[in-house]
Amino acid sequence: MYNLSERLQSRFYKSGDKTDVLDRMERSYMNYVVVNQAFQAEADLDTRFYAGDQTLWFEIYGNSPYWGQKRYYFNIIKPAVELVTGFQRQHKKSLSCSALSKKADVAAQQLSKSLIWSFENAGGHEVISKAFDGACIQGLSFIDIDVSYENDPVNGDIILSNVPYNYYWIDPFYKNFDMSDAESVWRRQALTKGQVKRMFNYQRCEEIDNLQPVYQKDGKFIFMPENYYMRDIGLYTVDEYYYKSSRQAKFIVDAKTGQTKEWTSSNQEALGDLLGLYPELDIVDMDIPTVVYNIVVNGVVFYSGPHPTGLDCYPMTPCYGFYNPELTNFALRHQGLVRGMRDSQFLYNRVLINTADQIESQVNSGWKYKENAVVNIEDLKKGGNGINVKVAKNANMSDAEKIQPTPPNPGLAGLQNELKNLVYQTGLVNQELMGMAKDDIPGILAMVRQGAGLTMLQRLFDQLDSTQKLVGEKMLSCLQNNWKIGKYQDVVAEEIDPMIQNKTFTKFNIVVDEVAYTDSQKRLQFQQLVQLGQLGVPVPSKLYIENSPLIDKKQLVDAVAEQEMIAQRETQVQQQLQTQRQMIENENLMAEAKSKQSLAAERLNKVTLDTALSAERITQAQANKTKANLDLVETALRLQSLDLSNLKELLSVLETIKTKIEPEQDLGVEKINQQLSNVVSQVPGLAQGQQQQGAL
Repeated sequence: MYNLSERLQSRFYKSGDKTDVLDRMERSYMNYVVVNQAFQAEADLDTRFYAGDQTLWFEIYGNSPYWGQKRYYFNIIKPAVELVTGFQRQHKKSLSCSALSKKADVAAQQLSKSLIWSFENAGGHEVISKAFDGACIQGLSFIDIDVSYENDPVNGDIILSNVPYNYYWIDPFYKNFDMSDAESVWRRQALTKGQVKRMFNYQRCEEIDNLQPVYQKDGKFIFMPENYYMRDIGLYTVDEYYYKSSRQAKFIVDAKTGQTKEWTSSNQEALGDLLGLYPELDIVDMDIPTVVYNIVVNGVVFYSGPHPTGLDCYPMTPCYGFYNPELTNFALRHQGLVRGMRDSQFLYNRVLINTADQIESQVNSGWKYKENAVVNIEDLKKGGNGINVKVAKNANMSDAEKIQPTPPNPGLAGLQNELKNLVYQTGLVNQELMGMAKDDIPGILAMVRQGAGLTMLQRLFDQLDSTQKLVGEKMLSCLQNNWKIGKYQDVVAEEIDPMIQNKTFTKFNIVVDEVAYTDSQKRLQFQQLVQLGQLGVPVPSKLYIENSPLIDKKQLVDAVAEQEMIAQRETQVQQQLQTQRQMIENENLMAEAKSKQSLAAERLNKVTLDTALSAERITQAQANKTKANLDLVETALRLQSLDLSNLKELLSVLETIKTKIEPEQDLGVEKINQQLSNVVSQVPGLAQGQQQQGAL
């Protein structure tokens, strides 16, 4: 059975030792306050430079000679920073899961859909962009992951938020990019009573009502806006404190294969049944690193235990500008784009102010004249064209002269341009990126310069990709820790692969990666289909339309369906015509074949008759030959009475007659056989039969 109270205890019910938590927080404050406030002071100056604060000149440059004078601020830093952050907003990326093996394809697709839905539902793209803004301005900001049970009290919904520089303290001695080696992180918020109650899902209302509803100003987090201009407005101090610790875990180990998996259930009977069914399994108890989550409201510990996400790491992911952990000064380790542009921005404004002062202090118009040289002095005070000035009778014309304006120093204009370019150079932004390049620059040269400018900023975008991937991995673990199968089914709308909740499976078979940003899963699907179509994969038009971002697709679907129906009918008609044409051709061929067979049969009959006639003639010839032989014998007998001298002549005559008759008989038989072969060759069936008969 599902125990909702047990599910919600990670946030709504307190545990742990209050004194231990408060003591840890106080020690962290004493150890980290100096370095964190030094960084926050520099970050505050960076933010004010970016915003164009005109009151900061004397705080940084105290010996400025412009006390009491007008202070102008021509902000060049802001457009330079907005160029970089705007580029990021134009090239947003989304999260997805890729399978390392074919057996993980289904689970990877379903996790991708769930991850994209959660990221979109939490406003992840705007949170990422805000964190990147903070990294470019101050050098460091955080992306926090939390779980809200307002709309889903069973599974919860993931919440993403950006934590600016002035709302957190961190262990200044950490070095790892993912902040996994930091000893502790302290985040503070100033919330109203209703927000605090909603934070605990209205499970601790009575205890919250008993707290003093006054914002506790304890001297910590002095750069929070709530510390200024606010008096007794009923805010509560909410501190979220994380520190590294360990927890006991049970691991199921397969002695044969060496595979391990953590047993997260509290059902001991089920564990015993599993060990009984599989004797080769063993249980190993060990301590693993984790993070303890604490909530303190107005100095009262409300909770100490695991984080609602179920993560064993910090739910806060850092987003960096320029991070150099080897520096001894923590304030210099984290820098944004603004830090290098501050001095050049100040000098640029100072030159502009000096130029304006010089122009205003010079006498650029008016008259100079001798006493009593002008009759009406008021004429000299009049401006405009066509004024007449009357001079005294005894005065010379040179006694009153027009003052010619002094032209501005051309060197100041060149200095202003140099300082303006220096602002961009110190901010790693060139004119091509700002769209300020000269038109006479060749296009190839402009592209090279633009590429060089983007190369200088590549570190920022690579670090942002790494940050977003870390956020995706934590969100994936959070989904597996909190979501049930029903939640996956509601989001994915298909049968769920049971391996989707197996952490070991996702650890080794699925990786979280980034894809081009689209504002929905269907847009991403449509973009991927278009890419496949461009690669030559035959994608049906129906899939394009179903996954297209069109708002009203019914009209297009109906039109395409009608066109497909018409095309299908035309295809059927063409197929019918083709079938009929083929049938007619087959009938013509069969008729022609039958005609040829009839002709062959007729010729065969004629050949048979000719054969019979030839046989008759051969028989007649043989009879004639026999008769001739008898006649020869008879003649020979008759010749016995003849003279022997005439016998040799008689035999020669007989031999001549014989040689003349036999070739004529052989020629007749050969001619008949040739005619028979010609007829048989024209009909394949008859030819095969003739061959078989010949073989016999």
